Amino acid sequence: MGRIVDDLIAIGDGTDRKPARKAPSLATMERWMDDGVAQATDGCRVEPDGTCPHGKQSWLLVLGYI
Repeated sequence: MGRIVDDLIAIGDGTDRKPARKAPSLATMERWMDDGVAQATDGCRVEPDGTCPHGKQSWLLVLGYI
């Protein structure tokens, strides 16, 4: 799944930065939805449907869960 995730992250953001972290588990993402706080692909704290100040979306958006 790593290559697919890397490709999805690179689409449309104008950067070649790779995710700073591995994709989270489904259980982790479910917990984020319950808590209302998630991580962007670079590790910033964001809303589950949010984007960080660096332009990186939450893992939930990138992986298509919301």
